[in-house]
Amino acid sequence: MDYYTIIQKPMDLQTIRENLRQKKYQSREEFLADVNQIVENSNLYNGPKSSLTVAAQRMLNKCVERLGEKEERLMRLEKR
Repeated sequence: MDYYTIIQKPMDLQTIRENLRQKKYQSREEFLADVNQIVENSNLYNGPKSSLTVAAQRMLNKCVERLGEKEERLMRLEKR
């Protein structure tokens, strides 16, 4: 398998889920960076037009959208 020779920083949903469960993310930006890493890796390995890359980009967009919807509430909670 050539995946690990092409992809220098592997990332997957299982790792993200585990990081969330263990509260490893210090910020929303760290979380989004890992989601974006999946998009970048798919783009590099599968190509920008691949259905996998398109799905990964859709997932990133949904994460950004959902965090944006919750931004005000999250900021209030962080001030506590």
